Amino acid sequence: TLKLEGHYLVMATLGFNVIIYIVMVQLDSVTGGPSGFAGIPRLAIGNWVFDSDLKTYYLLWAVSCGILLLALNLIHSRAGRAMAALSHNEIAARCSGVDVETFKIKIFVTSAVLASLAGSLYAHYLTFISPGSFSIFYSLQVVTMVLIGGMGSLWGAAFGAILLTVLPELLHAVKEYNILIYGLILMIILVFFPQGLFPAIAGILPRRKETPAAVQKQPAA
Repeated sequence: TLKLEGHYLVMATLGFNVIIYIVMVQLDSVTGGPSGFAGIPRLAIGNWVFDSDLKTYYLLWAVSCGILLLALNLIHSRAGRAMAALSHNEIAARCSGVDVETFKIKIFVTSAVLASLAGSLYAHYLTFISPGSFSIFYSLQVVTMVLIGGMGSLWGAAFGAILLTVLPELLHAVKEYNILIYGLILMIILVFFPQGLFPAIAGILPRRKETPAAVQKQPAA
């Protein structure tokens, strides 16, 4: 996959997800198969056990804010600028001295660490985990969050995740048509806002302009 780029890299990653899912389902003796693992203990740090929804809520917010700050620092660092150049044009980035293969490996490792952290918190909260929790449909949902929010934008990805998490809950009132309305909304966003909703909203909002200091009129002689 290090030689792939753009949509081909996305498709290869999703294909790898399908392979891992099938392997996890078939290895009953190791992964528990479709039944998964039950009885996972609650997360504990020393004597502090996150055994309530409120404690877990604050923990998840703390972890999310910490990761967001780390991501912001990464974006504005030398490595972040190299990754931005890599995302726009690999050939131009290579000509500028960026080690494309090395940075791709770093991106994969960083993504895997963050996904592992999220999966661990998920498992300790539900005290259960199975391969069905991370099927190809979940991966497609994550990709859709990025596309809806805005690719290449950290805040856009967060905005897309919040939107696609809240939207199904808002559509419970029309339970019979929620899937149809959900798909229609996504289609409209992808057609009319191909760069994502967050960049579109940011472009519409009026920018603050510096107001010139008031000029005092000199009294007539």
